[in-house]
Amino acid sequence: MLSNRPPTYSFPKTFAVGSNRSIPPLVTTEQLKNHLGLLHVFAKLRAQIDALQISDYSGIPYLPEDKEKRWCWFVAQAVERFSIWCDILTHTDSTRPAVDILPPADVLMVWHAYMLNPRWYAEDCSRLRELQRLKDFMTVLSHSLSSGLSEILSSEPTNARMNTWVERTGRAFDPLQDAEVNQSRTVLCPKCRLPNNIPYMNAHGTGFFQSNFKVQCANVSCANLTITRSTLCARRLVQDLARSVSDPGGENAACLPGTLRNLQTAEDVANGQSIKQLIFRAPVFSNKPHAPIYEIKDVVQKEKWVLAVLDKTGFDLKRLGRCVGLKMKAQGGNL
Repeated sequence: MLSNRPPTYSFPKTFAVGSNRSIPPLVTTEQLKNHLGLLHVFAKLRAQIDALQISDYSGIPYLPEDKEKRWCWFVAQAVERFSIWCDILTHTDSTRPAVDILPPADVLMVWHAYMLNPRWYAEDCSRLRELQRLKDFMTVLSHSLSSGLSEILSSEPTNARMNTWVERTGRAFDPLQDAEVNQSRTVLCPKCRLPNNIPYMNAHGTGFFQSNFKVQCANVSCANLTITRSTLCARRLVQDLARSVSDPGGENAACLPGTLRNLQTAEDVANGQSIKQLIFRAPVFSNKPHAPIYEIKDVVQKEKWVLAVLDKTGFDLKRLGRCVGLKMKAQGGNL
């Protein structure tokens, strides 16, 4: 006869994490409470932005009426603030109390979202020099998750916390106050490297935060090139290809994004280097009769090579992707 009782189940005391076993308990009740408190702060942020009265923020031009578009604008600004914060972190910040050093809630939201892809996050923290201090700072968040994070975020920020942010970033602690002052950013032309000041939002929908972002470089010699996210990404990809182990960041930074880690090991520099060597067999990336560009230290020579590749491919990211994948597929691999 079938029983209506649920089956007997004993909750495991440890869990497999890679090749190791977790130290019990894997997650404490206090950590769960603080994490839920963190998510509640993010939900309050969303509700605040949804409820904004546009007329109350006339100092923020072209603020979208549509709630979804307004949230996208807010997240884009939060990403910008997160990037600035990563650049100003110091090695000693990880030793300070969370109540005096944590960034604003919108920046924490971006950081939290970043960590939801742990593989990419871990690789970027190892590969990108500007994120290595963020990796150290993780101890502050970890400790606060075990003790006091929810209370810190639900209370008014301390003067020390706000002053640290304002003095180092030059931006307001409150993201909406920040948006009333900082409304543009400087973008280097992917061709001539001239700094261009680009508004975040404009009436044409072509601002840096908008879906149809595009702008002409102020340099007349670049009149045939429109700066878009695609052309900026194309420049970044070719620069990454040219990066050598002697450049800042060393051998980890010389690997292309997504190639430093594999399914078996945390970091596999040899694998990343072999992938780059495969890619350089494609004719468009050849530097013959000279050595491969990633083995050359001369900055001027590297820049000439980067521009030559971009000119060959028309600054077209999709075309570059096909060139990168050409030799990869021949070897049974992919990026």
